[in-house]
Amino acid sequence: MKRSFYAHPVFAVAVVLMIAWALPALAATDQAPTGTYKATTGSTAATASGAGAAAGAAAAGGAAGASGATKGYDVTMNISGYSGDEEIEELKALVKDPAAFLKTLNGFRHGSVKLGNKSVPINAAYSIKQGGKYHIFLLSAKSFDKSASRIQAKGSGAAAGYIRLTVDGAGDGGGMMYATAQVVFKVSGEIVARAGASTATKLNEVHR
Repeated sequence: MKRSFYAHPVFAVAVVLMIAWALPALAATDQAPTGTYKATTGSTAATASGAGAAAGAAAAGGAAGASGATKGYDVTMNISGYSGDEEIEELKALVKDPAAFLKTLNGFRHGSVKLGNKSVPINAAYSIKQGGKYHIFLLSAKSFDKSASRIQAKGSGAAAGYIRLTVDGAGDGGGMMYATAQVVFKVSGEIVARAGASTATKLNEVHR
């Protein structure tokens, strides 16, 4: 009895290979494209320890205390790739050990952020999709400001330079940049800035 071509082992192998090739592409739709994102800084506000990200965002949006001194300079974010789940899980396990968190974070590299003439490494990068928008989270073992200073471990929370972008499929949107902030990894996949944020700077006209 002649065997159908579709039952041939070669055909079966070809199908498996096609599926294996297609799956990463399908999964990638849940992440914003990598590459270069540019933005212009808006107002910067100092945030009191314990005020949290929401307070900093409100202040930078124009509330009392916001400073225009840093408005209008360019920020270029080069994302070479996103952190794998293993990296994120490793960092999540260390959030209560600030020194170990920073040491581990500093061992990863996923691009860089150019602030003026300073280049700050992106040590962790993660992206999720919610409600038709992409959220990009960037962490660094150095501060996201023009000093680009190494962050010192202190207190009980994990601190890092922190950027959050919210963009559409074309890469257009806005964001917030914190020189340093305590970070929390949420079950939803979000990485949020919490108590201990130093300065909150609005990122305007984010685009690719």
